[in-house]
Amino acid sequence: MTSKNRRFKNIIHLFLLFSLVSLVSCAGIIEKPKTEEDTLRERVMLYWNYKVKGDFGKAYFMEYPLYRKQYTLDEYKRVNSNPIVKYKGYELLSVNKVRDGIYNVGMKVYVRLKVPGAKAFENSTILMERWVRDGKRWYHVPGRRKVPSPERKKN
Repeated sequence: MTSKNRRFKNIIHLFLLFSLVSLVSCAGIIEKPKTEEDTLRERVMLYWNYKVKGDFGKAYFMEYPLYRKQYTLDEYKRVNSNPIVKYKGYELLSVNKVRDGIYNVGMKVYVRLKVPGAKAFENSTILMERWVRDGKRWYHVPGRRKVPSPERKKN
């Protein structure tokens, strides 16, 4: 084999090796499309990050639109800015599909309680929240409001 042929063969091998490394590297960059559940999980965590930070103005706009028609931003801030209860953290425990666009989300919420005249203490509670997609956005449904369930067939 001549020197030129060997050099050409080495260049081809280097090119193939570089191409393979580039392809493998790019494969890690390409993300698979987010599922409905992935998008919901991100939205739930954003909502609770706002609550923990005390940014109730931003959390308010993640509440279901019908709720926001009933309660003003000032009312929402007043209720959530309670000096007795401070959100300290959360864990997203479960995400369960009820039907398209409606999920129940299990949360563990950590709070600090400061009752006047008593020593402050920390506690946690388990919540089951309802989240509803309206268009392309996910909204938290406060309280025990029921989202209409699918009609059942009568026998």
